[in-house]
Amino acid sequence: MTQTVDAQILEPVSAPFAGRRLYSPAVLAAYTALANLPLGIILYGINQSARGNQRFGRTLIAFGTLAFALLMFASFAVELPRLTMLVGIFGAINVYALERRPFDVAMSQGAVRARWWPPALVLIVLVGLSFLAQNLAQ
Repeated sequence: MTQTVDAQILEPVSAPFAGRRLYSPAVLAAYTALANLPLGIILYGINQSARGNQRFGRTLIAFGTLAFALLMFASFAVELPRLTMLVGIFGAINVYALERRPFDVAMSQGAVRARWWPPALVLIVLVGLSFLAQNLAQ
């Protein structure tokens, strides 16, 4: 009996999120507030997909991508009001609140933090292309 119990104790605990990369709530909030709400939604969708909510995560990614594209095209036509920054700040607070607890649970179950800089590189490239497109259109 004790040999069976000892073997059960020594067995590794299953880690359902082992090796899955998740963006921390602080990273999600920073991108949402400093970049825009659609980018925060895209990153939140990536986290949802990594935690196994594939359908919901992909829906968020698709919605965020569409909203990001619309926002980029709208910025070609008009100067976006400062209200968009305020929306981003409130969105950041909400994304942080939604993601904090699930992130902590996933981290305790083997997930690892995703690097913060790859989305920044993509954002820099997109903003650069947008700037070039606006200057070439004039």
